[in-house]
Amino acid sequence: MDIITEYKRLEAMASGTNGLKEIERAWMILTGYEQDKNGHWQSKTGSKGDGVLGFAIDPETTCYAIGTSPHNHPEAYITLSNLLMTKGVDEDEAYDRILKGWSGKILDFTFPVIFIADMRLRKSQDDTGLLERIEGSILDQGLGLPLNGFFRRLHE
Repeated sequence: MDIITEYKRLEAMASGTNGLKEIERAWMILTGYEQDKNGHWQSKTGSKGDGVLGFAIDPETTCYAIGTSPHNHPEAYITLSNLLMTKGVDEDEAYDRILKGWSGKILDFTFPVIFIADMRLRKSQDDTGLLERIEGSILDQGLGLPLNGFFRRLHE
């Protein structure tokens, strides 16, 4: 299955509130959370879980890095930072502009899902279309199925 077909399947599932909550639940469990009796998510591990790799993307060049070890989530960020600095980007600028997140497989999707944990992608902060550009780049490069847009709709 190609990534666009797979993304459309994820999008169809996310179009309903129950489907979107199922996606979120699968992601939360993958990343080391469990729900308490009141329905609140609580971290049960110190890391994001064994099935989760670090992910980093530069919004200016769309260069990216995906970690190789589930217990070293900063690896992708460090790898991409170093790559940008070898291309002449100032160290502070490289560190500041990279968007960091995680990648992992959920449910029965062939491609991994990607979630980027960066305030610049929140609706209240994103007036430049950054989320759409980054998610489009993730899909165009065949990296995975972006989740931020779906979660934004559920929580903002």
